[in-house]
Amino acid sequence: MNIYNRAPRTLLQAPVTIPAKIATVFLLLSFLGAGCSLDFEEFNAGKTPQADSDTSTDSSSEADGDKEQDSSETDTENDVDLPTDLPLGGACVEDSQCGEGGLCMDSYCTHACDPSADSCEPGSSCKKLGELSVCVLDCDTNLSCAGMASRSDLGCVDLVEFNPAGRTLTSERACLPDADQDRVFDAHDNCPDVTNADQRDSDGDGIGDACDPDIYCHPDATDGYLEYPIIDFEYANFSVPEFIEGTWLPILGGRFEDDVNPEVFVLDRTTASWKPYALPYAATGYAIAPLRDGNFLITPGETLPDVAQTGPMFVLKANGQTESSFTFPANSFLPTLATTSLGIPLFHTYSATPALSWTLRSYNAQSNTFLSLRNWTDAARRAWYSSRDLQGNAYFYSGIDFISVSPQGTSPTVSTLTFPALPDSSSLDPFILSAPGEQFYAWDRRSGQAVRFSPAAAKVTEASDKGFTLPVAMPELNIDLRNLRDINIVAMPDATGLLVVARHTAASKLVVREYNFACRATDEWTDSDEDGIPDIIDNCPFDANPDQSDLDGDRIGDACDPDIDGDGIPNVDEIFTTPADPEDESGEPEIIDFSRDSDNDGVPNDEDDDIDGDGIPNAQDRFPLDSDNDGIPNHLTADADGDGFSDATERTNGTNPYNPLSFPGSGTVIYINQGDDKRIIQTSPLADFQQAAETIDTPDDITPHWPQMTGDYLATLYLTDAPGQTTKIAVVTPPTTIIDEETQEPVELDAVTTIYDTEHTLRSFQLMNQDAENLSLLVTYKNSQVPNLWQVAPLTFDEENLTQFGIPLSTSVPYIADGFLVGAQFYFLGGQGDCPSCLNFYTTSMLATTPASTLLPAPVLVSPRLQPAINAMYLIGPATAGTQDVVYKITLTGSNAQKVALPVGVTKVNSIKPITGTNHVLLSGAGKDGIHGLWFFNSIRNQWHRVSHPTDDILEISWIP
Repeated sequence: MNIYNRAPRTLLQAPVTIPAKIATVFLLLSFLGAGCSLDFEEFNAGKTPQADSDTSTDSSSEADGDKEQDSSETDTENDVDLPTDLPLGGACVEDSQCGEGGLCMDSYCTHACDPSADSCEPGSSCKKLGELSVCVLDCDTNLSCAGMASRSDLGCVDLVEFNPAGRTLTSERACLPDADQDRVFDAHDNCPDVTNADQRDSDGDGIGDACDPDIYCHPDATDGYLEYPIIDFEYANFSVPEFIEGTWLPILGGRFEDDVNPEVFVLDRTTASWKPYALPYAATGYAIAPLRDGNFLITPGETLPDVAQTGPMFVLKANGQTESSFTFPANSFLPTLATTSLGIPLFHTYSATPALSWTLRSYNAQSNTFLSLRNWTDAARRAWYSSRDLQGNAYFYSGIDFISVSPQGTSPTVSTLTFPALPDSSSLDPFILSAPGEQFYAWDRRSGQAVRFSPAAAKVTEASDKGFTLPVAMPELNIDLRNLRDINIVAMPDATGLLVVARHTAASKLVVREYNFACRATDEWTDSDEDGIPDIIDNCPFDANPDQSDLDGDRIGDACDPDIDGDGIPNVDEIFTTPADPEDESGEPEIIDFSRDSDNDGVPNDEDDDIDGDGIPNAQDRFPLDSDNDGIPNHLTADADGDGFSDATERTNGTNPYNPLSFPGSGTVIYINQGDDKRIIQTSPLADFQQAAETIDTPDDITPHWPQMTGDYLATLYLTDAPGQTTKIAVVTPPTTIIDEETQEPVELDAVTTIYDTEHTLRSFQLMNQDAENLSLLVTYKNSQVPNLWQVAPLTFDEENLTQFGIPLSTSVPYIADGFLVGAQFYFLGGQGDCPSCLNFYTTSMLATTPASTLLPAPVLVSPRLQPAINAMYLIGPATAGTQDVVYKITLTGSNAQKVALPVGVTKVNSIKPITGTNHVLLSGAGKDGIHGLWFFNSIRNQWHRVSHPTDDILEISWIP
């Protein structure tokens, strides 16, 4: 569809009759109502999932949007026998196939669960899916769903839940139907057969941009104009959102004589249908703004005229359900509400005393506090409005003032509005819409006349420098507001459009009209730069760019974008000139341009299948310009990869600010990889794990265990067999280059492996220094002279490949397993007999002269193992025989034991290592599939991430800075 070269026609036209939606659109409507972003909502635990409770007073709407509940009504003509008692995740047609209390959810067998209890079978977890909490299959330790429930169509999908009153989110994964393998659950996917992980839906019609033939135009609109079905509505002064970005529109509140509207009317734009629902109480004067999860945040509303709104804020859902949120600020009148692109709620409210004073606040969900951004006093109470621009800033305005607030909910910028006088010499009562290219347009709320303007002096200067004048009338954008009263206008910034919501002057009827200006743009409309793109939709209105290229998708075209790749670094700072190569006869310096490379990895975005460098291919990345996938684009955060080190710090230290494994002190991992026929010792920088791996050769007759490396990187040590089954320690020195004393030429020396036989059975060792020249260990070994006595003693090496034990550490416990020295205290697992399942947690002083060990409180585990942490110890093992491993972190002061949450699917833990200087952790473990791997715990995001390749079998690990 060519949106630029249509025949011009007036916007003053008759209503359009909306045809029935095609079946494909109905399939896109899940119980979410507002698309895939409604992934997680409340559900009454322990009950069999039912259809959403319908508090509607009108049951005549076309669709109720409850997709999951429709499965039981599937046509089973001829009474075909269906398989029963299907397993979790099994392909089903109706609920009865999934056992007692079962639910067939989008062809997927499941049942209700309690999110606060472990009520799902092993290999599954309780997740929130829309209004339901149900058991779903876990992705295995390889992040795969292959073969699960005998289904090839399951994918390891992302389940993202946004905090309803802030910018934070949680992200989990589960095995669910995912036909296009974009990691979005089919029932929530607005393009289920076309890859579109970001789920962008610019026009809010329920069809994702990736599969929408016209991404800015509602499919039922005629030349950019659409009128929805008219409904009876007698209330005046009702409330609507100032702007929307989803598929539905709520209308609530209002008064008729002494009657206060007790309902919310929801318009589903995908089906052009209305549905009323009961509100918690009758009120009016609500303020409403969209949240990141597709729902709306609303203020409590006033129950009496000009009385402060008190009580909780509410989250309103598409099915009419409400749930309370944080408390509305006290002593607040005439609220105007907005949210930034990061979900930060902002409030403009007048105070009761003095009545003309107002405050602009932001809400911090983490601290449950309000931050005052600006206080002022008006000469008289004015109507204030709000909206959001295409760069994520929220803005508030009256007919005089314009206040823009950054996406983080801070840094307000104040400017004055200037508009040309209307033809009747009256001042313009503005409705303001953000448009591409950082433009702003305004319509008079009484007459519908349009102007283009700039609330920021910089934009006026830019336009003036190029020969353009702002503000300027835009008659081609005028809209018809005749025969309407109680007029409200709702912005649709993503679609460059608006909705007019009003009542007929002659009847108590509610009218909703939709204008999509991107669908009506013609060659007769203003085109300041004469590039063939009308200004209203031109992402660089003063710079010719007919291709409308926009690399970072911020609706500012590359031709005028100061940060083309959206990495937060201005273009001028991403172009480097290197000196000319002396051997190059041309003598030309080399120019390196990173301005089109969002992760600065040397691969331009248009050639890079992972433009933010997070290891997730673009096709599967919900947040393709967000390296830590926390929902905050890189250019809006000081720590793009969420590793706890700012981007500036990382650039100063030479680490990668877009790689969460690359940070100052991220160090090196020494690990054992199970090869085809032997265990292989490898080393790799954590920042480039396995991509920069080096292999340490081991003799064929050796099975290495317990690998460690000295801090100077000049020696690697390991046991030559499993702990308790060897008497030998190997020391490997890497290849080196020396200078021959006679020839003064460099000589390459191969790596050298020296095997030291201690003649005592060894269980573990701990490096006591980090100097390869003078190795000193603390070794746990079995005394060959005294039966069943295990001891701990220093061990040194001499040049003749001999070992020398020092004086054993005094303990009163004859059996010692894992042990580690911290300062002058030795912490270990031990017991009175050779019984691996009877071990307790002890400590003893290295300075003690008589055997004495103190029993420390610790959880009882079967065959426990010990690993050192920072000022703590990790205790590892199954709670009962045959069960999966658990991990406790035991502090060394107070011996407090805290259970550690393991990566999903991990049932056995081999090694766990803290990253010094951070709260990050590395873990080697295995799942029920038996395949080991390496996981990284990001303490900033409080999440585990697999960092090893799924096909590699990572066993034991150690780490050094």
